[in-house]
Amino acid sequence: ELREHDRGFRREFERINAKEREMQDLGNELKVFHEQAKRRRHEISEMQRQLGELERQRPNPPDPDAGIRVQRELDEIYDREQEYNARIEEIQQERRRIHGEGRQLDNEIAEHSYRLQQLDDVKARKLRLLDVFHADTARAVRWLEGNRGKFTRHVFSPVCLQVNVKDPRYAPVIESLIRAATLKTFVCQCRDDYMTMTREVNDRLGLKINVVALPEAQQSLDKYHPPVDPRKLSAFGFEGYALDLVDAPAPVLAYLCSAEKLHAIPISLSEVDNEGIEASRQFSSYIAAGVHYTITKARYGNHNISVNSSR
Repeated sequence: ELREHDRGFRREFERINAKEREMQDLGNELKVFHEQAKRRRHEISEMQRQLGELERQRPNPPDPDAGIRVQRELDEIYDREQEYNARIEEIQQERRRIHGEGRQLDNEIAEHSYRLQQLDDVKARKLRLLDVFHADTARAVRWLEGNRGKFTRHVFSPVCLQVNVKDPRYAPVIESLIRAATLKTFVCQCRDDYMTMTREVNDRLGLKINVVALPEAQQSLDKYHPPVDPRKLSAFGFEGYALDLVDAPAPVLAYLCSAEKLHAIPISLSEVDNEGIEASRQFSSYIAAGVHYTITKARYGNHNISVNSSR
């Protein structure tokens, strides 16, 4: 997404360069006009000089229309010059605006390039960790990057390379919610790609990896509804659901909702009113102050519940 945004900025910058060239051409045209006007003024001045000379040489009075014609031409030149001066001022203002936009675009492109570099560095570090903790998955990632042409849709590398926690304070909590097997899972968007991935990597390369392809109906985040409206969570003392605290492509987030229920687990870094939350019967799991609470209703009847907690 950031690279696409970067390309969008570059296309806009090309548009600005084209505008700059257009203004440069108009500036050249104005320069030519000024040179022509200068020559025309010189010609008119010469005509006036010659007319004066003729007036002195001829006994008859000069033609009064000649002076009128000369003045009319001078007035026309003056009017055109005023129009061009106004256009020049307009172009200069536009140039200043474009230069300002260009500087802003340069800054934004530099910022996004820096962010892309940071993301690439983070992924590279995560991949090196995979080399240590699960070499088969790391090998499969490198194979996937070199063989994407075998797939009909984008296949996402393991969840651990896709997910970023928005606020580092919540990183330990998110890590506790996502199982190791889930973190190592490749996410496909269709059954055909799932079959290709398992055939090529599991069968032919002999690598032990996890691959999943959610049914089409489960790939949209709209299918996963939280138990309580996120806007009302603060009434219980929560900052948000686990899903709200991570960034990842939508199909990966949908998989995390399906596999780990991130859309249904509210989180607070502080203590909450545990009794009030349990009495509300709205949640089956939540985390507060580093403790994971699991609420289980009795199999028969709705009055008895049990609460388990773990750190």
